[in-house]
Amino acid sequence: VGCEIAGIKGVQRLMHENTATALAYGIFKDIRKEFTKDKPTNVMFIDFGCTSYSVSICAFEPGKLTVKSSHFDQELGGRDFDLLIATWLAGEFEAKYKGKLSGKPAERPKTMNKLIAAAEKAKKTLSPAGVKEARINLECLMDDLDFGTTLKADKYEEMCAPLLARLEGPVKRALEEASLQASDLVSVEIVGGSTRIGCVKRTLAGILGLDASATNNGLSSTMNADEAVSR
Repeated sequence: VGCEIAGIKGVQRLMHENTATALAYGIFKDIRKEFTKDKPTNVMFIDFGCTSYSVSICAFEPGKLTVKSSHFDQELGGRDFDLLIATWLAGEFEAKYKGKLSGKPAERPKTMNKLIAAAEKAKKTLSPAGVKEARINLECLMDDLDFGTTLKADKYEEMCAPLLARLEGPVKRALEEASLQASDLVSVEIVGGSTRIGCVKRTLAGILGLDASATNNGLSSTMNADEAVSR
């Protein structure tokens, strides 16, 4: 039905997005004969987008792809990090103008939309390694009042701790179902826009026992983070 609405005709089969990512990863490597039949190449794919988080482990052999496990947290995504910052900003704004506001910022959709947009921008600013703070300025946020503050990187990561803790479950369950250890993985490929968040990459590296001081925290990002599934 969705394909018909989009005007796409002649659809023969639907493919799971994790399988699509693995296929995009393996098809050219297979052409270059990078896989061997005697020892399958085990690769973990971590897809962390705006609304969901998934972990899959696939085994590659010449001309063959096997999905060994796949686990999800469908209620964890980049938008949760945005909402976390936006909620913090709403509290800071309310504290600054206590007694002067006509209501609570978090209960005003227009105000929250502004805060979420600013939060997403701050999240992106704090994502690269070495960035210590993000400056946030909002004009006429609510009741014609302006607001400005600075979000420190350590404060941001402290707020994100409950979200970061949820990254481990799907990784561990995927390894367990595939009967593998992290050391059995040839590569850990990350896709999805939220894998650009620095503390996310460091957390994943810690879970998998990778060298956090290595390039990209020991994780592989050879695929287009935003278009891997569609390709």
